[in-house]
Amino acid sequence: KVKGFLKKDTTSLLGYNRVCAILYNICNQSLSQGNKSNAGTAGESMVRAIFNSVELYKGTHFSEQHKSKKGSDTDFVFPCVSNFDESNIEVLVAAQLSTNDRGRLASSELKQGGIKYLVTGNGLNASTKNLKSISHEILQSFENDNIRIACFKDEITKEKKRVENRIKNSKGEAKEKHKARLKYLNSHTLSYSSLAKKLEHYKLRPISES
Repeated sequence: KVKGFLKKDTTSLLGYNRVCAILYNICNQSLSQGNKSNAGTAGESMVRAIFNSVELYKGTHFSEQHKSKKGSDTDFVFPCVSNFDESNIEVLVAAQLSTNDRGRLASSELKQGGIKYLVTGNGLNASTKNLKSISHEILQSFENDNIRIACFKDEITKEKKRVENRIKNSKGEAKEKHKARLKYLNSHTLSYSSLAKKLEHYKLRPISES
C-alpha cells in the first residue's frame, strides 16, 4: 500500500525508495503507538515525507505549526511565512492519521484564507479508521468550508464504489445523502501523489518570495 502513495514520476527512483522507506517506518511505528499525541506526530511525519518527496522543505517552502492571531496552530502552511502573518498564506494543511468525526478538530486549524487540505491516513493499516468512518455531516461541513481531503488513493476508490452501491440500493433521504457524499468524493478528494504535484510549484519560487 505504501508504494502507492507516490507515483515514480513525481520523484527520482532514489527519492521514491527513500520516501517508501520513511513511510514504512512511520506506519510500523504508529501501529505500536497507543496515544493520540504520538499518532498526531506520525501523521505530521507522513505529510512531511510527502512534501520532501518533491523537494519541498520546512523553512524554505513551508512553515510548520504556524501560529495565527486566533484559533489553534496550523500543521503546515505554504509558502513559508512568519507566525501571525496570515495575509500571505496560500495553502493550509492539517494532518490526522485517523479521521472520523474528529476531523472537525483538525479542520479548526484551517480557519484562515487559502486552499485547505486535511491529510488523513484513513484506510492504511496504521489507521484505525477508513473514509466510511467520516459522517455525512462532517463531509458536508468540509464542503461548505471548501476543505479537501488527501488520502490513500485505493481508499478513495474503495469508498466511491461503496457509496455508488448504496445509491443504487437506497431511496429517499438516504439516497440523497449518499449522492451528496459521492459528489464530495469526486470533487474534494485527492491522492497523496496528487497533493504533492499540486504543491510542487512552490520549489520553483525564489526563496525571497517565500
